[in-house]
Amino acid sequence: MNQTKILIVPEYETQSGGTVLVADRTVSHTLTELGALPIYALDIRTYQEYAELSDGLLLLDGTLFHPFRYGGIVESFQELAGYRRLRDDIEFALAEEFLKCKKPVFGIGRGALVLNTVLGGIPEKERSHVADPHFTCFTQNITLQANASLYEIRRLGDGLHPTSLSGERILSYTDDTGRLQGLLFRPDQAEAGGAEAYKSFLAELIKEAKDV
Repeated sequence: MNQTKILIVPEYETQSGGTVLVADRTVSHTLTELGALPIYALDIRTYQEYAELSDGLLLLDGTLFHPFRYGGIVESFQELAGYRRLRDDIEFALAEEFLKCKKPVFGIGRGALVLNTVLGGIPEKERSHVADPHFTCFTQNITLQANASLYEIRRLGDGLHPTSLSGERILSYTDDTGRLQGLLFRPDQAEAGGAEAYKSFLAELIKEAKDV
């Protein structure tokens, strides 16, 4: 069986013994349930081979990338400790390569900001609360948790347009082809509808990847 291969970048955590890679098993399990084969990108030196091998790229949530990626500045030494240079480098390299190959790239949280930034957009530096927690995404009525703190887009990248809004705040986006999509929330940040929308999002990624 020729399964659709979805590439994922794991989280990089620095511990006393070195760098540890942390995989999101929930994402892997959901992709597998939907019939896809999840693959983890581990080495930036082979990013072009990963892009050639895989049918689609999924960029996950996590700590925001270094501000130099979008022309920002670091305001303190303490702030530097939160960045993951290895993850930043491989995700931006992969996103750019997948765009060149015209293969689908989907992002969640931080991942949506990576894709938006590669396309010339600008993120807000800090997460913040959404004024109106009720919105619709993938035909699902979503209610965010009262304490949900989400990343925000200051300027949308070239060719992207919003698909879900809370007031003027963008909560999801796509491009005209449907191959580039982003969610600014995770399913665990929603009281209702989040899991269903999340699964629909991954199913849409697999569908777009099959059409490559």
